[in-house]
Amino acid sequence: MKPGHQWIFFDADFFDNSFAQALTERFGWAGVGLFVAFLCACKRNLAQGKIGYRTEFEALEMMGIADLPLVDLEG
Repeated sequence: MKPGHQWIFFDADFFDNSFAQALTERFGWAGVGLFVAFLCACKRNLAQGKIGYRTEFEALEMMGIADLPLVDLEG
Protein backbone atom coordinates (compact mmCIF):
# COMPACT_ATOMS: atom_id res chain seq x y z
CA MET A 1 0.00 0.00 0.00
CA LYS A 2 1.33 3.44 -0.90
CA PRO A 3 2.04 5.86 1.97
CA GLY A 4 -0.82 8.25 2.67
CA HIS A 5 -3.50 6.04 1.12
CA GLN A 6 -6.53 5.15 3.17
CA TRP A 7 -7.76 1.61 3.50
CA ILE A 8 -11.11 0.11 4.37
CA PHE A 9 -11.10 -1.65 7.72
CA PHE A 10 -12.93 -4.87 7.01
CA ASP A 11 -13.42 -6.97 10.09
CA ALA A 12 -12.51 -10.63 9.71
CA ASP A 13 -15.67 -11.41 11.69
CA PHE A 14 -17.90 -9.58 9.17
CA PHE A 15 -19.89 -12.69 8.32
CA ASP A 16 -20.53 -13.45 11.98
CA ASN A 17 -21.95 -10.10 13.14
CA SER A 18 -25.52 -8.80 13.27
CA PHE A 19 -25.11 -6.40 10.32
CA ALA A 20 -23.92 -9.18 8.03
CA GLN A 21 -26.69 -11.47 9.24
CA ALA A 22 -29.35 -8.82 8.58
CA LEU A 23 -27.83 -8.09 5.15
CA THR A 24 -27.83 -11.79 4.27
CA GLU A 25 -31.38 -12.35 5.51
CA ARG A 26 -32.75 -9.39 3.56
CA PHE A 27 -30.71 -9.57 0.33
CA GLY A 28 -29.13 -13.04 0.27
CA TRP A 29 -25.55 -13.82 -0.68
CA ALA A 30 -25.89 -11.75 -3.85
CA GLY A 31 -26.56 -8.74 -1.62
CA VAL A 32 -23.49 -9.47 0.47
CA GLY A 33 -21.41 -9.70 -2.71
CA LEU A 34 -22.85 -6.41 -3.94
CA PHE A 35 -22.00 -4.73 -0.62
CA VAL A 36 -18.41 -5.99 -0.74
CA ALA A 37 -18.11 -4.83 -4.38
CA PHE A 38 -19.39 -1.40 -3.30
CA LEU A 39 -16.76 -1.19 -0.55
CA CYS A 40 -14.06 -2.10 -3.06
CA ALA A 41 -15.29 0.54 -5.52
CA CYS A 42 -15.22 3.14 -2.73
CA LYS A 43 -11.61 2.18 -2.00
CA ARG A 44 -10.52 2.44 -5.64
CA ASN A 45 -12.14 5.85 -6.19
CA LEU A 46 -10.01 9.00 -6.11
CA ALA A 47 -12.18 10.38 -3.28
CA GLN A 48 -12.07 7.29 -1.11
CA GLY A 49 -15.34 6.37 0.52
CA LYS A 50 -17.49 7.76 -2.29
CA ILE A 51 -18.55 6.74 -5.76
CA GLY A 52 -20.50 8.75 -8.29
CA TYR A 53 -22.52 7.34 -11.15
CA ARG A 54 -25.39 8.32 -13.44
CA THR A 55 -26.87 4.95 -14.33
CA GLU A 56 -27.18 1.59 -12.64
CA PHE A 57 -24.96 0.03 -15.32
CA GLU A 58 -22.24 2.63 -14.70
CA ALA A 59 -22.37 1.84 -10.97
CA LEU A 60 -22.09 -1.89 -11.67
CA GLU A 61 -19.12 -1.22 -13.97
CA MET A 62 -17.39 0.78 -11.24
CA MET A 63 -17.89 -2.12 -8.85
CA GLY A 64 -16.56 -4.60 -11.42
CA ILE A 65 -19.75 -6.66 -11.49
CA ALA A 66 -21.56 -5.38 -14.61
CA ASP A 67 -21.54 -8.82 -16.22
CA LEU A 68 -22.65 -10.77 -13.14
CA PRO A 69 -26.24 -11.65 -12.29
CA LEU A 70 -27.33 -10.03 -9.03
CA VAL A 71 -29.34 -13.00 -7.84
CA ASP A 72 -28.47 -16.03 -5.80
CA LEU A 73 -29.99 -19.51 -5.80
CA GLU A 74 -33.02 -18.18 -3.94
CA GLY A 75 -33.67 -15.49 -6.54
